[in-house]
Amino acid sequence: MQRPILIITLGYIIGIIWGVYLKITILPILILYPIYLIIYKKTKNVYFKKYLKKSVILILIISSIISNTIIVYLNNKYNNLYSNLENINLVGTIVSLEKEKDYKDIYKIKVEKINGNKKYKNTYLYLNINKKENTKLKYGDLISINCEFQKPTEQRNYKGFNYKEYLKTNKIYGNIKLNGKIKIIKQKNINLILYFSNYLNQKIKNNIKNSFSEKNANLLIGILLGDKEKIEEDIIENFKINNLSHLLVVSGTHINYLILAISLFFEFIKFNKKKTKVIIIIFLIFFMFLTNFQISVVRSCICSILILFSSIIYKQTDTINAIAISTLIILIKNPFAANSLSFLFSFGGTIGIILFYKIFYKERKK
Repeated sequence: MQRPILIITLGYIIGIIWGVYLKITILPILILYPIYLIIYKKTKNVYFKKYLKKSVILILIISSIISNTIIVYLNNKYNNLYSNLENINLVGTIVSLEKEKDYKDIYKIKVEKINGNKKYKNTYLYLNINKKENTKLKYGDLISINCEFQKPTEQRNYKGFNYKEYLKTNKIYGNIKLNGKIKIIKQKNINLILYFSNYLNQKIKNNIKNSFSEKNANLLIGILLGDKEKIEEDIIENFKINNLSHLLVVSGTHINYLILAISLFFEFIKFNKKKTKVIIIIFLIFFMFLTNFQISVVRSCICSILILFSSIIYKQTDTINAIAISTLIILIKNPFAANSLSFLFSFGGTIGIILFYKIFYKERKK
């Protein structure tokens, strides 16, 4: 078996799709395995035995059962939270900067306790605070609040927007609306690396805002850090019209330029090549923290890290395996990410380039 990690990833995706769209366990599929063994034993088809080996099918089944079980468990956890919560007392940590809307500020909050119970610990909610409250929270604040849980809306019309499923792709369970005052229990209640990366993220944004006009600053922040929150709609639309929307998402191109810049710098000062690659790997890991683990960034960085690591240990790079590993890591972190547009476009585009590159290259040479 040449690429076992690819088989594991494919099985993992099958289990997720089964759970997301059919919303049932995939365990009954085990019944088909004995039937497959009988067919495998009796068939004389060479291609069947070559591409549908016993080990391949077994790995597909096991990995799909694992991911499907996780999806079913998470769906039950979401539904329990939706049905059991209304007015609650919540203790949690602010894990995002404020998103300013017309009438409210939105924060991402990591739950510690709900009504004194740790059942929903480490789940994430959006905290909505009316601007009239004039309350500002900082990244890492551990707070205690009384709030109203707001169940996210589902798809109302055929092929309409499903806010509930959209929130799942961001690992968010729902929205809460503040009722009463906020008690700040502790500050900087967050992992040191996360706190520092968020601090640096803000420092970079503030320096850009101080150096450029508001419109240009927001655009540059989008290009460098992938934060499109404050870019004006007409600018985004102009990028779409000119087929340049990918520039507003930190992707493989951005990562390659960063790697090139670091490599050239260390080459200029005549630094050891192997140590330079190790430094680049450390930088890429930190860059994922800096950009808040956006899917396109994680995919690009993990692929680049694997390629660099292969060159350090003098192994041949396998791009397909690199993509499979990055896919698996993202889906283990949040299986519902498979349903997000950023995941589909990022991986779909990359796989498309790999599959059709040779065809277009040959056509171009003619």
